[in-house]
Amino acid sequence: MTLGLARIERPWDDTSGGSVSLATAINSVPRTLPLDLCEAIIDRCAPPTWWESWSENQWSESVVRSARTLIACALTCHDWTARSRFNYYSFCVILRDAEDVDRFTDIIRRNPSIADFVRIFTVASSVWADDTSSWSNPGRSGQYVPFARTMLSRQLRNLHTVAYLRNLPWPFPTSCNLHIAQYRSLSTLYLCAQFRRPIDLCRLVWALEKLQRLHLYRSRSAASTLCLPSGACHRLEYLGLFDVSVRMRIRYLSHSFRYAFACVEVPDSPEESQES
Repeated sequence: MTLGLARIERPWDDTSGGSVSLATAINSVPRTLPLDLCEAIIDRCAPPTWWESWSENQWSESVVRSARTLIACALTCHDWTARSRFNYYSFCVILRDAEDVDRFTDIIRRNPSIADFVRIFTVASSVWADDTSSWSNPGRSGQYVPFARTMLSRQLRNLHTVAYLRNLPWPFPTSCNLHIAQYRSLSTLYLCAQFRRPIDLCRLVWALEKLQRLHLYRSRSAASTLCLPSGACHRLEYLGLFDVSVRMRIRYLSHSFRYAFACVEVPDSPEESQES
């Protein structure tokens, strides 16, 4: 990438006859950044992990900022375009409604090579429910976002992380778990949603063959008890619980995810830090 150094017209005054213009001196310096340095700069523009951002709104905002920055990087020069494009589609895909899914599907259909870039996408919402009262309020129920379309699951072969951050009732029937499970490479799930029964959450996890890391944030259920067969969800290697109230559910979660529970982390939340 060539730096856009402004040419300085005024020369140095040198009465000895060996005058050299400042512009000539500057232009004699190499004006191309090493490619690895350019890529390192662009990589730093990618959004942070969801855990570093904490809330769904903060995560969405950070992704939007990163997307704008990466677009600006892509427009800087030709040498920056490829890496900017890779980071943009790897980390900055947010699906908020069915129209977003339609647009994203159309992009993949018109340019299939983009599908290989996608490593993570976020299913988010502009609506944020603070408690389980939305069970009795149909107006606040989770909007159906068809992110598990067959065309996408077949094309996104490198997708390893889905962040479902809506804090609303899980809108998908149990039968939809099979469609979500079509993402064969999915190994990490960030989940912020409300389930009517704990078993509904567990059935989703069971359906994901290669799921190794499950992060639950404010994931609640209307029920408080659960009895599952031993060995359930044995593929999990990590279970993160990010919610104050989830501590009350550790007893049944430890039974449901007994193989991952040895690695469980219940970090202090911002609410707890403020209280202390």
